[in-house]
Amino acid sequence: MKKLGSLFFVLSFILFPIIKVYSQSHPATPIPAKIANFKKRFKVSRSPLADQSLWCASGQEETFPNFKHFTKMDENYKRSEYIQRKNDKKPILFYEHERMIDFTLGHQKSLILINDSMASKGNQVMVSNLETRNIFQIDKKMKSDYFSQLFPKHHPSTTTDSTLNRDRSEIGSWTLPIAMGFSPDDRKVLIHMEGAIEFAWSPDPKEEARLKSLYQDWFYVVDSKNGSILKIYKTNSPPVAWWKF
Repeated sequence: MKKLGSLFFVLSFILFPIIKVYSQSHPATPIPAKIANFKKRFKVSRSPLADQSLWCASGQEETFPNFKHFTKMDENYKRSEYIQRKNDKKPILFYEHERMIDFTLGHQKSLILINDSMASKGNQVMVSNLETRNIFQIDKKMKSDYFSQLFPKHHPSTTTDSTLNRDRSEIGSWTLPIAMGFSPDDRKVLIHMEGAIEFAWSPDPKEEARLKSLYQDWFYVVDSKNGSILKIYKTNSPPVAWWKF
């Protein structure tokens, strides 16, 4: 036994520096960008109520002072999201999907704002009403307006309809509406037309530069009930109180 203990001591003495060096050169897997970006989104919106709001992820069973959240998944990988507020007698099913969402409970605690990542290059902004159990998409009008402004029928940078359609399809493949947060009264939602311009690739550097130049980093303020456009900030830095206009 003494020999075995001595052998263990020698091995630990030899292996510890190796393990230490390996751990330093191979750090723990970082938090996925999508999850790490939750608080960043509220930082961008710069709401004074940001500290009272929280983005949650699908699949994370969590308990907060005002509510509990959990996810159920069936044999077909369909995910059902539940929330239970302080005064709810039982959990409420607020959304169903097949991939991943992140969401935040509104300040008035009756609406839930959802980013539904339904595809690898897709996102739709939804609102779930906990009182009526209605779910509706609020980004359709602003997406239509965004691309209409970028690509009007007589776009000066295009000479044919095929080029126009190709450009719109290209930009649309990596420009997604991302919900940033509610206004303090939950009547308005800030949505960012977020562009992953690293995907604007072309073997021709001039063509790649042209595609990137077409993207416009805009923010939209829409009605949380029906998605009507209330304000467009044609800038990548909306005002601190973006809901006041």
